Amino acid sequence: MMNTIRTVRTTAIAACALLMLASSAGAVTAAAATAPSPAPAATDSRMNAGVIAKFEELLEQKGGLPQASAYLYANLDRLTIAQTTNMALHLEEAISKQLNVTQLRFEPAAMQEAIGAIYKNGDTLSSLIAKTKDAKLKALLTQTRNSGYKLETGEGMYYIVANYATFNKYSARLTNEIRDYFKVRAAESDARTMNDGALAIGYDQLAERAAAAEQFLKQYPKSIRTAQVSGLFNIYNVITFYGANNTPLFDDDTKAMREAAKTGYAKALESLGSADGEYVDNLSAFMDVLKDHDYKLTKEVEQFRAANVPI
Repeated sequence: MMNTIRTVRTTAIAACALLMLASSAGAVTAAAATAPSPAPAATDSRMNAGVIAKFEELLEQKGGLPQASAYLYANLDRLTIAQTTNMALHLEEAISKQLNVTQLRFEPAAMQEAIGAIYKNGDTLSSLIAKTKDAKLKALLTQTRNSGYKLETGEGMYYIVANYATFNKYSARLTNEIRDYFKVRAAESDARTMNDGALAIGYDQLAERAAAAEQFLKQYPKSIRTAQVSGLFNIYNVITFYGANNTPLFDDDTKAMREAAKTGYAKALESLGSADGEYVDNLSAFMDVLKDHDYKLTKEVEQFRAANVPI
């Protein structure tokens, strides 16, 4: 049993690390693998090569993300859906590519202290911009927000991640596939699943995110963003059935299932109803096995996980 616990904890640690990497990397883990596929030939009279060229030019400029984002939004009515989709994906890639450079500006001790002096739980970049009297800090926070990032805190540090809510304003001019993709990513960036190795959302939310990610993969099996969504799904899946490093699914001593998980998963299964997917089927069967064993980690429960959600 101790070996099982160690394995689960090791897996949870790996899942936490992967989730942090996915969130901080924003959109792209491998540029070659995630480059947008060519858009269908545009025949719409609104096609404007000049708009596209100007947008790409702004993306290449140092500090040009705010201008590129604003320019794309201002010219939506001059672009086809295919063009807007490709441009939004280019914007996502640029946000990811420039994240590390932007993060470096937050790392000096003086900057961390300046933020810490005014930061209160729940603060956003916008609220900090309104609070601070420090012109240098205000400029950095404003540039960062307008570039498509949001502020997070963990382990005593302030850092940034891609803010997928920024893509909401383009949603009416995106393909269904990419609109749904941004929804999956926005759920994570709006409220991250993990914080300091612990589950930071409700178990019902965890299950709903996993189900949504799996649905995307089923609906768009050849999506150019399969890798990103698959990565998130795998993490959600592991945490669902094995727990997180600092939020174990079962008590180490009593082996009893965490009560919040029991009620949260039941709530999720009720809301998901007859959702079609292996994840929901596995979760439903998992809860049935647990019910038969007083919601405790028994040999039968371990066997179910090994057979259906191997790690």
